[in-house]
Amino acid sequence: MRGIFAEFIVAKALGLACTEPREAWAVVDLVTSEGIKIEVKSAAHIQSWAQKRASPISFGYRASRPWNAETGELGAEAMRSADVYVFCLLKTVDRAKFDPLNLDEWEFYAVPTAWLNGRERSKSSITLASLRKNYEPVGFGDLQAAIARASIAGGQAR
Repeated sequence: MRGIFAEFIVAKALGLACTEPREAWAVVDLVTSEGIKIEVKSAAHIQSWAQKRASPISFGYRASRPWNAETGELGAEAMRSADVYVFCLLKTVDRAKFDPLNLDEWEFYAVPTAWLNGRERSKSSITLASLRKNYEPVGFGDLQAAIARASIAGGQAR
C-alpha cells in the first residue's frame, strides 16, 4: 500500500487531480500536464512485520516490457518508459513515531531515467547511499520543481 500512497503523494505535489481510477498496469505511474512521464518507487526503514533493526534502503528500477492495454500484449523489448523516476523514502526509523501521513517524514529523489540508464554498477536497483552521492533529497514542497529539473537535466547528476 505504501507504493500506491507514494504515487498519490507525488501526484498531489504535482497538482494532479487524481479523479480517475489508478491503472495498475500502466506503462508509467504518472504523467504531468507537460507530458513528463514519471515512475514512482517507495521504500521505508519500518516494515509491518517485527524487526530487530531498520531495513536497509534500496530501490528497484528494472526495465520491463511495456503493457499495451489496447492490444492486451506486452511489448517486445524491455525498457524504462518514464522520463523521471521519483524515489520516495519514508525515512522514520522509530516505530513509535511512524506516521506516513506526516509529509515531513518523507524525502524524495527526482532522477532522470537517462542517468539511471547510464549507470555502470547496477542496471536494476540503487541503494540510498548511491542516490545520496548523486542527488539531493527534497521535501514535498520542492518535489514539483525537482521533477521539472530532472526532466530537463537528462543524464546529469550533481
